[in-house]
Amino acid sequence: MKTTITLIAIMMMFMMGSATTLTLNNNNPSPGQYVTWIAAHAAANDGDTILIHGSTYNYYSLALSKRLTIIGPGHNPIDKQNSQRAFCDNVLFYTGSNRSKVIGIEAGNMQSSNNDIDSVEIKLCSILDAIYFQTSLCNYWLVDGNVFSSSGINVNATANTVGDLVCRNNIFNGFIGNFYGGFIGYNYFNNNIFLANTPYTFQNCQYFYVNSNIFYRSGLASLGNLGIAFTKNCSYECVAGNTFPNGVNYEGVDPLFVTSIGSGAYFSYLTDYHLQSNSPLINAGGDGTDVGVYGGYGDFNQYGVSHNPYVKTFNITGPTSVNAGTPLQIYLKAKVRN
Repeated sequence: MKTTITLIAIMMMFMMGSATTLTLNNNNPSPGQYVTWIAAHAAANDGDTILIHGSTYNYYSLALSKRLTIIGPGHNPIDKQNSQRAFCDNVLFYTGSNRSKVIGIEAGNMQSSNNDIDSVEIKLCSILDAIYFQTSLCNYWLVDGNVFSSSGINVNATANTVGDLVCRNNIFNGFIGNFYGGFIGYNYFNNNIFLANTPYTFQNCQYFYVNSNIFYRSGLASLGNLGIAFTKNCSYECVAGNTFPNGVNYEGVDPLFVTSIGSGAYFSYLTDYHLQSNSPLINAGGDGTDVGVYGGYGDFNQYGVSHNPYVKTFNITGPTSVNAGTPLQIYLKAKVRN
């Protein structure tokens, strides 16, 4: 009981910070403050947080022109009282959305929609298609702990200038492409898992540092690439061979995931991508942590659940219909992800 009360207090402190927290819920009837994204965005100010509840209904397009933090329940929140995900067609970043954060939702795609959109964070999301840099001079984006479902292109610079991008601790079913719009800063791919059925994980990419990733099937052949440095990566059963073009790496080495995924397997919620205790990739990354999504400095969770406290169980234990002023008896159990 003490733990539950402590967790509820933490949740209340989170909700009552200096910035305002708004709730968006498009269920019918809706227990949220707002039913549509347009209404929630209009009511929000720079620095506010919008909590998006899981739903059976599409939230459609989330267009941001303010600095906001958007937090969903996770893309497969099976441990929660409400196990529904929050999903939308796309997330569009316009002028004014610099330093926004999107956490724990499912989106068809995410796009920069004006030049100079900087320091956006996309974390713990499921992205069905891709992140598109449709505009130039986008710097310092962080893409952390996401799952990319498409077997096509997953991060697409569309020949625009993108610099100091950090993609870490993600699982990619597809490939990375079109980073040739000019040099404004190196881009970094650290502790990811690549599962694409292609010989070309990177296509038309320039000036990348690629560290501590696992290339499981996804190939290492060059297609219009320039200045990509590989360090402490692992290759296994890669299309067109396991040899890295440069650097000190682990070539043709079975990573020994806890769940054997076999040849040609894409991301699955049933697969455990932790390394077995006898894996040669334990503490073998460039920073001394594990190679793959559970090493490095990112935050990968199989279900896209953030570290915020969440309701695991909520039940009414007494009468469900009471008079005004009469206490309503409930049982509430909250939890925080490890």
